[in-house]
Amino acid sequence: MFHYRSLCLLAACGLAACEGDVSVAITDAPSDDAVRVVVRVTGLEFNRADGTNQVVNLDSPLDVNLSELTAGRSLSLVSREELPAGDYTAVELILDIDTQQLDSYIELDDGSEISLVLAAGANLRARKDFQIEDGESLKLTIDFDLRRSLTATENAAGDRILNPALRLVQDDLAGSVSGRIDTALLESETCDNGDAHDTGNVIYAFLNADITPDDIDGIAPDPVSTGLIQADATTGESTYTLAFLESGDYTLAISCQGRLDEPQTDDAVIFAATANVSIRAGATLAHDF
Repeated sequence: MFHYRSLCLLAACGLAACEGDVSVAITDAPSDDAVRVVVRVTGLEFNRADGTNQVVNLDSPLDVNLSELTAGRSLSLVSREELPAGDYTAVELILDIDTQQLDSYIELDDGSEISLVLAAGANLRARKDFQIEDGESLKLTIDFDLRRSLTATENAAGDRILNPALRLVQDDLAGSVSGRIDTALLESETCDNGDAHDTGNVIYAFLNADITPDDIDGIAPDPVSTGLIQADATTGESTYTLAFLESGDYTLAISCQGRLDEPQTDDAVIFAATANVSIRAGATLAHDF
């Protein structure tokens, strides 16, 4: 939809170049499957509503360990980059991700490293309508959801196949939720994960309240974001954090079988507890299970 505000912006910029600046960071919803997942970022492409693109190349390639960017942590990719004012529809990552090359790769528990390649037809585009205004600053974060992106499949060359699931968030419109998980819940029969009570525990966030949770299979409802439930080695207390959620109502759901949830397949994942929460922009909600 073309807004009156956009029309005014175009008119104002008719006689002089109008620019704003944008900062972009990256974060991750982690996978159980890897010690490290590294992607080599070389640039960003900003898709404009008029069909044109603005490419920003990094000064040097940046190896991003996505596995470290969990629980609200993020890494800056570009800071206060000047771009033409106007309406935009997406930001796309530009990666070095070549077959049989450890430019982008996964490291497994045994120390082995396997190169990553994109699935056929996949792209690295995080879609969201946003506006860069003349003389204003905008902060965005790309959520690279490894739990939905990293498949267990390898191609004939032995590369691990990545089918990226990216989410773009405008930082000033987002909030977070965090809390503690009762140990008794994680060890109950409804949270069956065998004897491995400290692994495979995942919290899912579904958009809207009263959603019946389901696994990640590409069919609604799929979670907006996920996070690992982590146990403190000293106290044994289990906690979670889900960050960069746009303001609104969500259903949170806990499963101890996250390790069984393979993207794009229908898996029999059991959910042990659910709760409705409301996220407010700029705020961190506390919610315990």
